[in-house]
Amino acid sequence: MKRNTKPMENYNRKRGEETRERVLKAIDFYKEKGEISVTLVCQKAHISRTYFTNHPDVRKVLDDAIGITNRKLKKRMQSQDSKDALNKALYTQIKKMQKQIEQYQKEESYKEKYENERAKNESLKKKLDEANLQNGLLNF
Repeated sequence: MKRNTKPMENYNRKRGEETRERVLKAIDFYKEKGEISVTLVCQKAHISRTYFTNHPDVRKVLDDAIGITNRKLKKRMQSQDSKDALNKALYTQIKKMQKQIEQYQKEESYKEKYENERAKNESLKKKLDEANLQNGLLNF
């Protein structure tokens, strides 16, 4: 007597297709999220890691998704590194300009001091000239 295994084969094929769909949906979900790994996909699809050993075609889909996500992440990291480098350069430039401003302020204060002392000097010269005129002395 020959066994009728058709119903069991149909059930296993249907179950395998459903599992494959769950895995592919999990891969798509984490690919869109931008964070993907074998562990995350296994947890989401309720499968073991050996599923990928037995289904290399699905493993290739997962590996491709991981590669794409990692490249996007690397680009984001590079752009962040670029931003950090730009920020550091700008910070250095700001510090340099602040030192230059301090130097200019010192020079301005010296100009003011010079002008004040020159004005005092002129005032003292006038007073000396007036005193000399009052005393009948000649101007030198």
